[in-house]
This record gives sequence, structure tokens and C-alpha cells, in this order.
Amino acid sequence: MQKDIKKDCSKLLITSIILSIMFVVGIPLIVIGATNMSKNGFFIFLFIVGIVFTVLGFYVMPIMWVIYGEKVSLKNLFEIITIDKMYSVKELSLNLNKSESTIAKQITTLIQKRYLVGYTFVNRQELKVSDNAIKNVNIMKSKKCPNCGANLTIKNNVAFCEYCQTNYEVK
Repeated sequence: MQKDIKKDCSKLLITSIILSIMFVVGIPLIVIGATNMSKNGFFIFLFIVGIVFTVLGFYVMPIMWVIYGEKVSLKNLFEIITIDKMYSVKELSLNLNKSESTIAKQITTLIQKRYLVGYTFVNRQELKVSDNAIKNVNIMKSKKCPNCGANLTIKNNVAFCEYCQTNYEVK
């Protein structure tokens, strides 16, 4: 199953923003909790929450922003490959202003993490679209039965309409 790199980027962005906010909020919580600790147990709780927010923000937030940046770089490469149909490492390298070895590593990562499905990476120089990927793209464009308009179920290169019981060969 193909993973969605855009959703993963969005999740990482939200996580990074939340950790940034936690860091900023954690410092005043420490101050408020520490100065009023003797008044109420609630302020001890604020103090502890402030420490946790600050520690998480200080140590985890930068790591999450770096991971997010790397994922966005992969997403940009993914979009150039899938939308612009650019398959040569040399072309991609020139387009993205990165070294060919970096592009080759990123393509390998996209394939390994199941973001880029239906492609083979030939000699770490060029991507080739597999025949199965072309067939799947054609089916995905038309997931409706031509007879009745119901959704098709696709298995083993055969599309089946559960409503009118019709089989279609995937070409």
C-alpha cells in the first residue's frame, strides 16, 4: 500500500508547531509555578508541567523541525517525479540543485518507505515506471463500472462490479 507523503508532512508540521508552543509556554509556567508554589498545590502542578513542556520543547522540537525539513525535501522530489514526470537523476539533480548522490539516496528512501510505488530505480541513475503501475493508474482513473456506475473491486488484474456482477480485465 502506498503511503501518503503529504499527510506525513502535515503531521510532522503540526507536531513541530505544538512542540514550539510548548517550549514558549513552558518557561512562564515554571516561573508562575515556582513563585506561587507555597500558595496552592495547583501551582506545583503548573511548575511540573512547565518543566516537562520546556524540556520537550528544548530537546525534541529541533529534532522534529529537522525531520520535517527532510520530509518536505522528499515530498518535493516525489512531486517532481510524479507530476512533472522527471525520471533522470541528472535532471532531478539540476532541477533541485542537489548532488546526484543525494538525489539517488532520496529516491531510494522514497521507494523503501513506500511513498513511490510502481517505480524501479535502474543503476541508481534513472527511474522506470513498471507495467503494473501503468495498469493501476488507468484503473484508478476509472473506478466506476461502465454498465451501472457502481464502484469496482480490483483483484489480480480483474475489476469486478458487485452490483451488476460484471468482470472487466485490467489492461
